[in-house]
Order: sequence, then C-alpha cells, then structure tokens
Amino acid sequence: QGPAEAVFHWNDSTIALLANWGPISYVISIVFWTWLMGKNLRYAILLTALLTAAGAGLRCCSMDPTTATWLNHIGLFFNGLAGPVAMSASPLISAHWFPPKQRTTATAFTSLAGYYGLAFSFILGPVLVPDRNVTALNNSAIESLWTDCNLTTQNLTQCQIDKWRQEIWFYQLSEFGAAGLIFLLILIYLPSKPPLPPSITAGIKRTSYVKGLKRLLQHKQFWLCCLAYGISTGILGGWFSVLDVNLKYFRIDESEAGWIGFYSNLAGALAGVVVSSLADYIGRKTKTILLVILVGAAGSFMWFALLCLDVLPKSTISLYISAILGGLLLNGSIPLFYELSVEATYPIAEGTTTGILTLMNNVSCMVFLFLPMIKILEKDARLWMNPTMAGACFICIPLMVLFKARYRRLSVDLSPEKEKGAIQK
Repeated sequence: QGPAEAVFHWNDSTIALLANWGPISYVISIVFWTWLMGKNLRYAILLTALLTAAGAGLRCCSMDPTTATWLNHIGLFFNGLAGPVAMSASPLISAHWFPPKQRTTATAFTSLAGYYGLAFSFILGPVLVPDRNVTALNNSAIESLWTDCNLTTQNLTQCQIDKWRQEIWFYQLSEFGAAGLIFLLILIYLPSKPPLPPSITAGIKRTSYVKGLKRLLQHKQFWLCCLAYGISTGILGGWFSVLDVNLKYFRIDESEAGWIGFYSNLAGALAGVVVSSLADYIGRKTKTILLVILVGAAGSFMWFALLCLDVLPKSTISLYISAILGGLLLNGSIPLFYELSVEATYPIAEGTTTGILTLMNNVSCMVFLFLPMIKILEKDARLWMNPTMAGACFICIPLMVLFKARYRRLSVDLSPEKEKGAIQK
C-alpha cells in the first residue's frame, strides 16, 4: 500500500475504492453470469479468463500517476466482473465432471484454488515491492513529496520512487503474464463436457433459469444456508483485508501481517480439501461438519477479539494461533456450504444456486468494509471489527441448526433402482 501511495499519489480512499470494485462489479454482473453458466459453462470460463487477462493487461499500460489510476480502476472492474464464475462455478464443474463420491472433494479443489493464490499474494507483494520505510510517512508527508522529492528526513528520495515504479510495473506485468497463460490454456484445451456423464444427475436437464431463480428466492431452507455462508465468509473476507489495522496495536508491521494472512488462507485451502474428502467418504453428514466448524471458528475469533481488547493477556503467539485457526476453519467450510446448498435446491441449476450464495458473501463484505467510513467507528477499529467477526460466526450457528439438510441430488444418483440399472448395463 505504501509504495502505491507514493508512486501513484493515491490516498486511503482511492485504495479502498480499488478494493471495492470486486464486490461492486460482482453485484452488477451476477445475473448475467449465472444465466451464462447454465447455458454454456465453457464459454463462461473462457470469458472469465479473458476479462482477468484484459484487466491485468490494462494495469501495465502506463505508470503515469493519473493514467495509471484510471487504468487500475478499469482493470480491477474487469477483474471483478470475472469474480462470479471464479467463485460460483465450482459445484457446476464438479457436477459435470465428477461422480457423486468425488463431487465435494472436486468442489473443494476448484473453489479453494483461488485461496492458494490469495495466500501467496499476502507475501508476494511485499517481496516484489518491499515497503522501504514508507510506513513512517503520514499522508501530508507523502503529498508534500510531489513538490519536494528529496524528503531526506524520511529517507525517501525520487530515486526510491523510481525504484518502486519499476517494481510495481514488473509485479503487474507478472500478473498479466500468468493471466494470459491461463487464458490460452483454457482456449486450447478446456472441452465443453466429458465424453460420458459421470453420474445420473449430470445427464438430467436442470430447471430453466427464470423458473429456477424464482424457486430459489422462495426456498426458505436455502436462505438459512445462504445467510450462514454469506455472513460468516463475507465478513471474513473484509476482516482479512483490514488485518493490519488490528495488528498495529501489537506493533506487527505489514510484512508480518502478510505472513499471518498467508498461513490462514493456505491452511484453510488445505483444510477444505481434507474436510471435503471426509464429507465424501462418510456421506450425508455435511451439516454436522459445518456446525463443528462454525463453533470452532466462533471460539477462535472470540479469542482474537479478547486479546485485542486486553481482556486476555497480550500474546503474539496467541494472536497468530487464533487468527490462523479461525481463517483455517471458515475458509475450509466454503466447499461444504456450496455442496449442501446445491443438494438442497436440486434440480435448480448449480450455477444459479452458488451465484446467489456468493452474492450474499460479497454484500456482507461490502457492508463490513463500508463501516470504517463512519466517523464514530474509525477511531479504534479493533473495538468493533473483531467482536463483529466473532459475532458473525455465533449468529450462523442457530441458522445452521434450523437448516434441514436434504441430499436430493445424491439420493437420485445413489438410489438402489438406479444403481441396479447401472450395474446391469
């Protein structure tokens, strides 16, 4: 954040808006994407990859502060437009390509793949663009730099600004290269569907888009699961984005905060695969597993909140453990929420169900990130951010208790008559 502020003349509100383009463009485009995923999954994935590459490419086109600011806004808007498929297509991919006993695990791999990238982004930025003492600057000092580049009192010179500019450009160019390569691989290789359906339901046509959307809006049980997912994981996304605010109180710098984010997301992605494999193995116990996860996450974030409020003795080790454990549990729950929702709403198309599910996640994240803009809340964010994160997990527990799990799709795939017919064939 510091180097970007110095190079592009950005302030905190500019950076906040750049971060918010993801949820904003998600809300704008979700209806289109859920429709397209139901029509042609390959086209949806291909267009998503193209938007991601185009957005990354635009950000490399200029390093002039004014031009670069506009290009970054447009590029991140494009990147946000790609979000619905990246977040929602996982259950649809697993339903098209994997048999019933592998679906939850496949959903975990595809839905959590982005979290590996997110985890590495916490450390890749500080490594490629190191924050060389810019944290010591306040906003007025940074702005005065444009009239006096030799800010020797803070050891920040025009030479340093030029160095940052080169590092940021290389960082953005690397992102463009990765995004462009992925787009080409999808264009060349990804087929529309497997040669044979992997399950009975994979070959059954889903409810039409409009009819399915209407049914979904009236599906009370789905909304219990949707609210539990959206509130817990949505607020978690916002909470992680302001993790450095909490950790400043413990004198933990941005780089070290990045490592906490790295471990939390990486552990969550790995845990999601393990837990999903367990859910596939034991079958029909997804709700029970989710309840255990929510209780554990609520306890972890309450522990973190009490540490930050000085109710418990200050301990950096405890801070690390509570933050990483909470992130591990909630991130690991994502594929389970996906699969439980699409099972309950079958035969509504998986893309429609997960589209609404992830929409709630983005709305919750937006609301959480808008709260610091309220003056009464901006003075000491740790007083409300951490209790809100813990409270979100506690609220979701009764929602999931009330939720009645129905494995409609799995029942069709594993019914004795169908199994017998499949064996005879």
